[in-house]
Amino acid sequence: MKSKLLELEGTWEEIVAHSSELAGRRVRLTVLADEPTTKPLWEQIIEIGEQIPETEWDKLPRDLARNFEHYMYGSPKKE
Repeated sequence: MKSKLLELEGTWEEIVAHSSELAGRRVRLTVLADEPTTKPLWEQIIEIGEQIPETEWDKLPRDLARNFEHYMYGSPKKE
C-alpha cells in the first residue's frame, strides 16, 4: 500500500513539530528563498505620494492625464 503524500511548508521549527508523523518515512526537503523584504513598487509610490503636501498636488494641471504629452514634450494640447 502506498502512503499518502504529505506536503508541509513552514519554518524549520514548524516542520520539526511534525517529526513523529515523519519518523521512518522518506522525506524531501527544499529550503525556500527568503521572501523579499522590500515593498512592492506600487506601495512605495503610494508612500512617496503621501509625503507630498496637498498644496503641491494643487499646482498640477487638472488635465495632466489627458495632456501629459503636451506638458512633458510640448505637443499640441487635447481639449
